[in-house]
Amino acid sequence: MKEEASPARDEKAIDSGSAGLSAAPSGDLVGAVSGGGAALPGEARGLAWWSPGVWIGVISLAAATASVWQIGMSRTDRGFFVTALASIVLFGAAWVDAACRRIPNRLTYPGMLLGLFFNLVVPLVLAPAGMKVALLWLGAAEPRDAVLGFLVCAVLGIGSFVAGGLGGGDAKVLGMIGAFLGLTAVLPVLFNAILFAAVIGVVNLLLGGALVAALQKVAFASLKAAWPSFATVTPARFRRSEAPFAVSVLLGFLLAQVYSPMDFFVHWIRSF
Repeated sequence: MKEEASPARDEKAIDSGSAGLSAAPSGDLVGAVSGGGAALPGEARGLAWWSPGVWIGVISLAAATASVWQIGMSRTDRGFFVTALASIVLFGAAWVDAACRRIPNRLTYPGMLLGLFFNLVVPLVLAPAGMKVALLWLGAAEPRDAVLGFLVCAVLGIGSFVAGGLGGGDAKVLGMIGAFLGLTAVLPVLFNAILFAAVIGVVNLLLGGALVAALQKVAFASLKAAWPSFATVTPARFRRSEAPFAVSVLLGFLLAQVYSPMDFFVHWIRSF
């Protein structure tokens, strides 16, 4: 007999971009986001957009992007596949978070597994086979660094979720990006994300919530245009004190590819 889920439990089961997400119809939405359920309400159909077929397309796009990036930059010292895959997945998380104040499980959980798979398993196969070019193209983090990145980000995410600072989806996005990048590369991203979150939060408060409201309007309209199934979704609204944290993580990730304010800050501290 299927257990009746309470609204409070639904809030925890459904990934949210921000804490305090309003509950959806009991059971159905959770099944849709996790991959189960045949008769789905409109909201569930919209949030079930991140299907296995989309994952295949994302991985293929990441492979093409990494190849073009490496050839265009004439880099022979490192590859970009894992970085490209992380950027595309993070963009998807930020997009749906900004639009719906939610981040589906079928995005974050497979993202964590793929990050660990490409950083831990694939190098173990390529290295003994002598496939040095493929290993370089992969651009994987060191296995120990990947595990530490995942664990540190997961602990930070869970701690912030328990303290009420982040939603469940936000915590999983942190674990996912840690699994993709590894500890060394993810620390500047986290530093940048905190800076962006602070700036966005302050500006949004000063504007009475207008900044995030405008962002949500644009993000949701573009999401409906790309995936018509989102036309059935009624997005949860952000409160004045809330903002889509995945957007800050995405901005922090992009900034870290060209500049690291954390390095400047650390150098400044050491100068005293």
